[in-house]
Amino acid sequence: MTPEQIAALVGAIVLCLGNLAALIKVWTDNAKVVKDRLATKIERDRDSTEIHDKVLKLEFATGALKDANAVLTERIDDNNRQVNLLTTQLAQVLIKLDTMAELLKELKEGRNG
Repeated sequence: MTPEQIAALVGAIVLCLGNLAALIKVWTDNAKVVKDRLATKIERDRDSTEIHDKVLKLEFATGALKDANAVLTERIDDNNRQVNLLTTQLAQVLIKLDTMAELLKELKEGRNG
């Protein structure tokens, strides 16, 4: 082998070793990226599940509050009807009381007169 061939062979070997080192670096970097992406995916999925659970909890709480509000509204309406009925009955009693007071007054005047 001639010195030029040996030099070319050494150059080729160095080039192959350099390319092999670059390939190993690319594989290592790729493995690191895949690992980082997997960690990011796991974190994102955990956050997504957490948010989903919180949204469901809030939806249930909102539904319960709406139901409680409907019950309270119904009770308030019932109470308003009862107050209106009592007001009407009180007005009737007051009218009858006034009538009785007038009758008593007339009876008293009739006895005295």
